[in-house]
Amino acid sequence: MVADHIPQEVIEEVRRRSDIVEVISEYLPLKGSGGNYKALCPFHSEKTPSFTVTRQKQIFHCFGCGVGGNVFHFIMKYEHLSFPEAVASLAHRFGVSLPKGRLRAAMSEAETHKDQLYRLNEMAAEYYHKTLLSTAQGEKARAYLKQRGVNARSVELFKLGYAPASWDGLVRYGAERGFSPQALVEVGLVKAREQGPGFYDRFRDRLMFPIANAMGRVVALGGRLLENLPDAPKYLNSPETTIYKKGQLLYGLHLTKHAIRRAGQVLIVEGYLDLISVFQAGIENVVATLGTALTRSHVQVLKAYANEAVLVFDGDNAGRSAALRGKEYFLQEHRRYFLPGAHLSSLKGALEGDLHAKVVLLPAGHDPDTLVQREGRDGLLKRVRQAQPFMEFVFDAEAEGHDLGSVQGKLAYVRKLLPLVTTMTNQVERTEYLSELVKRTGIAPAALADELHRLKQGAKPAANDGVAYYFPGLGPERLLVQLLLTHRSWIPYARLQVPADFLQEPLLRAILQALYRLASERGDFDIATLLEALADERCRDLVARLVLESVGDEAVQQQIDDCLVALQRRQIEAQLKRLKEDMHEAEGRGDMVQLAHLQQQFAQLRRTLTRRGRAAP
Repeated sequence: MVADHIPQEVIEEVRRRSDIVEVISEYLPLKGSGGNYKALCPFHSEKTPSFTVTRQKQIFHCFGCGVGGNVFHFIMKYEHLSFPEAVASLAHRFGVSLPKGRLRAAMSEAETHKDQLYRLNEMAAEYYHKTLLSTAQGEKARAYLKQRGVNARSVELFKLGYAPASWDGLVRYGAERGFSPQALVEVGLVKAREQGPGFYDRFRDRLMFPIANAMGRVVALGGRLLENLPDAPKYLNSPETTIYKKGQLLYGLHLTKHAIRRAGQVLIVEGYLDLISVFQAGIENVVATLGTALTRSHVQVLKAYANEAVLVFDGDNAGRSAALRGKEYFLQEHRRYFLPGAHLSSLKGALEGDLHAKVVLLPAGHDPDTLVQREGRDGLLKRVRQAQPFMEFVFDAEAEGHDLGSVQGKLAYVRKLLPLVTTMTNQVERTEYLSELVKRTGIAPAALADELHRLKQGAKPAANDGVAYYFPGLGPERLLVQLLLTHRSWIPYARLQVPADFLQEPLLRAILQALYRLASERGDFDIATLLEALADERCRDLVARLVLESVGDEAVQQQIDDCLVALQRRQIEAQLKRLKEDMHEAEGRGDMVQLAHLQQQFAQLRRTLTRRGRAAP
């Protein structure tokens, strides 16, 4: 158990300081007051908020997908962390000291391995940063940054570095700090020589950009050549590892997520220096992709922070193509992410949980970096305000690839766009874009409507991202557990009359066992403590749901007694059924002694059942 390694009093102190409403509001725009707050669930797609956070009980629960738990479980699920990592993250944030040796011992082998990968990347980032700032070798990179307009604050904030031209600088730096070359090979920072023994640095003579996850831990590095070489890539990134998946990470998010949440809008650019220039100009609600096209995972991440995304790409064909590739996630996944339409509709998108997308294509020859250098902050913001709604951008971009003066060109254009219109659940929007297709192609509205209907009939329903847990009523089992969760002073009373194994449903049985155990060991305890005692995520989800459902405070003992009697009756009835089967077998064998004994037990249980029936209301 984790608590065997991290003292329970330390865990409780971290939880006490980590108000769940305060923590979750850093990730989601909670709405509400007093004790209960709501938001759209970040763990599944929904239109109406069903994700509930209660300050009094310090738990969260989604009534849509069933996920729930305390503040540690939210961080674990949202940030994909282990329990020790979640405790450490919140402890660091709220100023609680952790015993590092015991924290390391609490980690599994896989978690320890991940921690090693983090430390390797952080060591390399430190080496490159020091080399940039304080060595003669770094002068070349310092001059380049000055020429690009990157100031000292940005160098420090983004921990920029320089990989010198030497072949083994990082190898030697790592060895001095106890990191083997073989370990550095695993994270792609060092390569084994193809001929002969030894290792050499993968990044050489490059400006280095540490790549961090949303929590700010370095997971990889990217390097840019200072001088273009014919046989070397201009940009080179670390290979993917268990802690680095480039299709899931966005550069700079750990520094910009709070600004994105405040603005409700995120600017998406393509390069490291694009982001740094935009950020340095005072536009901090920005992220960059990591040398890859925008992915579904990127959109899912950004959906948790903003309701509007503005793609700010180069105005050349490559930039247009990069923006157009986003249609797979902004349009085909419309019900999850995108509400096309005019600017005012972004408010509706925010309420419904969609990520409203727009596009800014910059003048030819410019990228966000050069545009900010030329026009400044106000110039870029003006273009962002004039951004084209994504659906309109798609209509225009696809028109360029089709001859709308020919019948075949019109048909191809319509067949390309109608499937996108099909995904729209809003009738007004479908009508608006059908009208736009009519205007652009001259095809009769009735013909388009028929084709749209045909496509809708053949379309498969969208799959739900969330895995919903549907917990059956289970009568007295469910009610008893729910009552004891709410009125924990009655747990000793229930424990004396009904063992936990009387419950047939495994999740409810595990919860009741934990309630009995905690009441015996600790006396009084809160729900957050119970959640930590439950290893099964499904149990935690169910506890959160039952606690947030109203059970009432009237005649609590009578309700508990009713549940206890019902469970005892069910147990006796099961015993009677087994005795009947045993008596039938004894009679078949001709074992009259055994039969008489079983009949005596049967009669005694029947009398007990009759008494239970009279006691029941």
